[in-house]
Amino acid sequence: MNLYPGVQNPQVLHEDPYLQQRKPDAGYRLLCLFRYWNLIQYWFPDKALIGEDWKKVLKEFIPLMLAADDELKYTLTTRQLIARIHDTHANFTTYNRIIDSLRGFYLPPVNVYFVNELPVVSKIIDTVLAKASGLERGDQILAVDDLSVAEIIEKSLPDLPASNRPTQLRDLALSILRSTDSINTITVKRGERVFNTQLIRGTVKQINLWKFPDFPYQRNTSFSMIAPKIGYINLGMIRNKQIDSVFDVLRKESEGLIIDCRQYPTDFPLDAICRQIYPRSQPYVQFPTGSLDYPGAFNIVGPLITGKKNPDYYRGKIVILVNANTQSSAEFHSMAFRQAPNAIVIGSTTAGADGNVSGFALPGGLTTQFSGIGVQYPDGKETQRIGIVPDIFVERTVEGIREGRDELLDRAIEWIRGKNK
Repeated sequence: MNLYPGVQNPQVLHEDPYLQQRKPDAGYRLLCLFRYWNLIQYWFPDKALIGEDWKKVLKEFIPLMLAADDELKYTLTTRQLIARIHDTHANFTTYNRIIDSLRGFYLPPVNVYFVNELPVVSKIIDTVLAKASGLERGDQILAVDDLSVAEIIEKSLPDLPASNRPTQLRDLALSILRSTDSINTITVKRGERVFNTQLIRGTVKQINLWKFPDFPYQRNTSFSMIAPKIGYINLGMIRNKQIDSVFDVLRKESEGLIIDCRQYPTDFPLDAICRQIYPRSQPYVQFPTGSLDYPGAFNIVGPLITGKKNPDYYRGKIVILVNANTQSSAEFHSMAFRQAPNAIVIGSTTAGADGNVSGFALPGGLTTQFSGIGVQYPDGKETQRIGIVPDIFVERTVEGIREGRDELLDRAIEWIRGKNK
């Protein structure tokens, strides 16, 4: 075991993946459990936030691992174990044919987004198949074949590794309409009308559920004046080299700025932006990190400082947009941006998984990871599982999705303009 230079997250060394053991015997299965349990026990900085006694989890999983006597059972039992640490970073990190085959290779022609515990059609991916399936944007899915969505959630969520329920639903949205069958029956609610329809799926070669974000400015804009006197920075596309020129424009032409953190950053513009929106340097984060001398103990590193003395800092109102897609580095950026004067966060619960990850192998060629450092505000307030808590909570609605509105962006514009504070 070592710690990565600088960041100080655990570097797991010398753990054999036992690639030849695709169907591990009882000894290797127990080795999987013990290896995973010990790494979490002594090196996971957020173990206290798991929500249960980790020692009891060990006792619970010994008979489960012994009973997992084929490749399918072993894979699923290991995933159940991973899910128990409630970390959105924690999952299988390489392609897993067992999990993929269970989900099926036929994909729906639509994206869905959970609203009030029901998946809602948020985007049409394949217009031909969606029309043949009788689906429109804003349709609520009530059931798939004979299973209600509530039953699917109850069955699926315990096995979905994530820090919180909204993020579990985010991930479930990617698979709930996936299937081993090309056609099956779903129950749909459109307004007051409830009806059954045949969902016609396509193959993975036909349909790419990750193709585009829901709104055009999220896929083709790094910076724009999205409304009169209101600037818009897309964290998913903005580059460090753009920041100085962007803020030259903002100082001249804007009264407010929206920073959209609902996508993962392609660069790391945290310091470049904070130098523009902070009047002076200030601490924004600290990290609990593991100890090589005392495994299981964690030292606080930091706080880190960003920004600089800047009498010409940006004085307009600032809104940071977040939702369940705001994860890891996007959360890290958000917690720094929110500490600027006149800045607030608008949106919904974020993924609650911040900090650099530590990966490792398990017997049978399985690979996984966990959040290797804790991430806290300088006052010690946690972000793991909790996420970046909005100042104004705004979630998408069925009506807003049907009408194609970005309700978080709309609320941000209202706030900047002084409406409905």
